[in-house]
Amino acid sequence: MEKWKLIDQSIYQTKTAAGHFLKGYRGGRFGMSRVKPGTVKVGKVGKYFGVFDANPKPRGRVISLEQGKRLGQKWYG
Repeated sequence: MEKWKLIDQSIYQTKTAAGHFLKGYRGGRFGMSRVKPGTVKVGKVGKYFGVFDANPKPRGRVISLEQGKRLGQKWYG
């Protein structure tokens, strides 16, 4: 998963919730252009789930896995 980058603010407790974020992110609902299928996916971030993008530039900010784990711990305990 080296080329995949974790999208900031995409950490969720369940895979389903992360999938809903992915659907909006891929569909361009955040004021960005649409994303090609196969370039974004849901993956594990510790005991949480997050959205990974293979080519996040210029769409969004990315964070490291460690930052994602800390963010999940902060939000969900």
